Amino acid sequence: HDGDDGESLRARVVRSPVGEQRDSDAPVIPFPVRLRGRLRKLEKRNFTFDELIVLGEELASLLLPPAVREMYRRSRDRLKPDQGLRIRIRPHDPALAVLPWEYVYVERPDVPPGRKGPEGFLAVDRTISLVRYEIAGEPPAPIESLEHYDIRTIALLSDVKDPAYPELDFDREELNLRQALEGVAGIDTRFLRPGTPTQLDEILGEDAQVFHFSGHGEMEKRMGEEPGTVEGDGRLILSGDDGRPEPLDVRTLALELKGKGIRLAVLNACEAAGRDSVTPWSGIAPALARQGIPAVIGMQYTIRDSSAIAFSRRFYRALAAGESIDTAVSEGRLGILSRGGGEERDWGVPVLYMRTERSVLFPPPIIPLRRNLALASAALVLLSAWFYLHIYPLVAAGANRWLAYLG
Repeated sequence: HDGDDGESLRARVVRSPVGEQRDSDAPVIPFPVRLRGRLRKLEKRNFTFDELIVLGEELASLLLPPAVREMYRRSRDRLKPDQGLRIRIRPHDPALAVLPWEYVYVERPDVPPGRKGPEGFLAVDRTISLVRYEIAGEPPAPIESLEHYDIRTIALLSDVKDPAYPELDFDREELNLRQALEGVAGIDTRFLRPGTPTQLDEILGEDAQVFHFSGHGEMEKRMGEEPGTVEGDGRLILSGDDGRPEPLDVRTLALELKGKGIRLAVLNACEAAGRDSVTPWSGIAPALARQGIPAVIGMQYTIRDSSAIAFSRRFYRALAAGESIDTAVSEGRLGILSRGGGEERDWGVPVLYMRTERSVLFPPPIIPLRRNLALASAALVLLSAWFYLHIYPLVAAGANRWLAYLG
């Protein structure tokens, strides 16, 4: 809120492994004066690694004030070797939802002073998951076991031919996605290009669980009714039959995908996760989550084409291996970081929205008991046949030799 002393906010722990906080225990936290300027530099990539750490520490002062940070520390200390901690961020004010919480930085106690490195960014820590989680709209459909072993993915590549939109390397992205998934059992991907509205209609008839969009996204921003506020509408840019851009309104997209069995939407589009300070669901990714899709990944800033490819490669490999959505996103971030180094800020651009408590979005099929027994019986029959065809003659011949010797 705005006061005589400037902007401020409150942060409290609603639920954690070590308890919760009451409203009265949440102190007022002043908003850093220089944070707005740092965010503008971040958006324009005009940042050094040290400046990125300073930004992360300022964000941490808002998200994890002393009392909250202590609960975070105690919760983390309780983790077992095979466990992780999911931090669900639920801003009550839309103006807080636009802050890039994925860059929160907490210095680790085992790092010597003056030696701060990327290990302090929570978003690239495999034991931590930062999730945008908001209670709004209708609840998502329950996560059921797959009816088949493959995760069926539809990749819509929108190849727009227009000078107003930078040309993207779709040949390379499709090649890298194919190479990343080649030989990996568990994901069946169909590529649709150039990403026309007609091809989008085809998607609606497919039995798919993942909708992957690569292309351009944008927020049409305008001044809000209240002074100093900005409103906007999110949209994806599809390709017309002649290659010209055909914007798709986010509300239309949400209605199209609603109820089609999509469990995960991945939007490799610049600003696909962008939001404005008045209408929190105007961004594409949040709007899809609100319609009941369990998990949605979007980009909160522009992202380099090479970074988007690196993210997809590691992300889908982890997903195909049966990892949780949290782990898959962490692997994707690390893929960007390892490629671009500390100076690359794109690892914090992907945003994960979730509307479900389940971390594994694709449980394997449950085979009925009768089918299990039938499979076991078939295996025994085949084993018996193999034994009599290959082993028994050798055993019998050996026994005959021993009998001849003894005789």
